[in-house]
Amino acid sequence: MRKSQVLSPDFTMSLVIFTAILFLSYTVWNTSQEKSMRFYDTEQMQKKALYVSDILLNTPGIPPDWNTSNVQMAGFRNVDSSTLDSDKLINFRLLEYNRSKEVLGLRSYDYCINITDPEGMLLKLDGVVTGTAAVFATGTDDNIIKDFLENYQNDWDYYWARPGAVPSNNATHVYQDPNQNDLFDVLIDNISSYNTIIIEGINALTVTAADEVKIQNFVSVGGTFIDIQDDHFAQLIKHFANVPDGESADNSDEIGTAIKKDILLPEKDVGETVTFETAKFRFNMSEVDKAIVESDGHAGYCIVCLWYYGSGKIYYLPDGSKDNTKAPVDGMDFDGIELIYGNDETLQADDVVPIRRLITIAGGQVPKIGLMNLYIYK
Repeated sequence: MRKSQVLSPDFTMSLVIFTAILFLSYTVWNTSQEKSMRFYDTEQMQKKALYVSDILLNTPGIPPDWNTSNVQMAGFRNVDSSTLDSDKLINFRLLEYNRSKEVLGLRSYDYCINITDPEGMLLKLDGVVTGTAAVFATGTDDNIIKDFLENYQNDWDYYWARPGAVPSNNATHVYQDPNQNDLFDVLIDNISSYNTIIIEGINALTVTAADEVKIQNFVSVGGTFIDIQDDHFAQLIKHFANVPDGESADNSDEIGTAIKKDILLPEKDVGETVTFETAKFRFNMSEVDKAIVESDGHAGYCIVCLWYYGSGKIYYLPDGSKDNTKAPVDGMDFDGIELIYGNDETLQADDVVPIRRLITIAGGQVPKIGLMNLYIYK
C-alpha cells in the first residue's frame, strides 16, 4: 500500500516564497501599468492644455467675428492685433458650459480659466463706468441709477437736482440743489475729479461756451459721458460735434434687439430682446459709431448708441429700467465683469494640469496686462 507524505519544510518554504514573488510581481506590474496610464493621461492633458491656450490667445476663433450663436472654435485674439478682444471675453461668458467645452475641443475633460492681474488678483474687465463717477440726476426714477451703482467698487458722487430726500445711501459725496443750473456749475467745477459722468432725466440746463469746452475736453482725454433718457435738443449730448440730432422716440422704441456686443450689456447676446421703461430719442444707425440696441419699432435706428470722441466715449440710452418697475434692465451692468470661466472644481479633481500665459486685453480706456490661468482636469 502507498503511504501519504507530509510536505517537507523545504517544499513549504519554497511555495511560500514563490507565491510571494508572484504576488509582488503582479503588484509591481499593476502599479507600473497604473503609473504608465496616469503618465499617458497627464501627457495628453498637457498637450490639450497647450493646444487650448494657443487657440484662445493666438487666434480670433472661427469665424473671426464669432458670437454665441455661430461660434465653431473660440479664440480671444483681436483680428488685427496681438491683444485680446474684450467683446470675445464677454461672449465666452455667455456660452453654456458644455457648449464652451465643445468649442474648445474639451469634451472629455473639464476646465477652469481665470485671468488675474500680475499680483494674482482676479482681473475685472472695465465696465462703462470707470474710475470715479459723477451722477447728475433730476428724475424721480433716479433709484435706477442707484441700483446700477449700489455695488460699484470705486467712488461716485451724487448730484441730486431736486428737493427732498436723496434716493441713495452709498454715494461718496452728495451735492443737492433744486436749481439745476447752480448744481451743474458745481459739477463743472469738479469735473477734473471724475472719469465718468452720468446724466439721468430730462434737463433744461444753460451751458455756457466755457462749460462746453470743459465737457468736450473731459471726454476727449478719455472720459466717459453717459446720457440716459434725455432730450437731445435740451441737454449736454448736443454739445459734442460728432453726435447727430436724434428723432423723437415713441412707445414702440421701448423694446429693442441687441445687435452688437458691448460692455454696457455684458449678459445680453446678439439677437436678444432688451426692454426699457421709456425711450426719449432714437438715432439713425448710419450716424453713430456703434449701434448697440436697434429699435424694434423703427428698423435702422438705435436706442442704445455709442460715439467715440477723442480718447473717450459718449453713450445714449433710454431709461434704464424695465416694465415700469424701476428694476435694472436685464443683462445691463455699469460696473464690468470678472474674468473667470468654466467649473472651478480643481480641488476635487484627480489630475489637474495648469497653464499660465501672459496676456494683454484691449477694449478699455487703457490696455490691461494680466495672466491667463488655464486648468484642465478630470
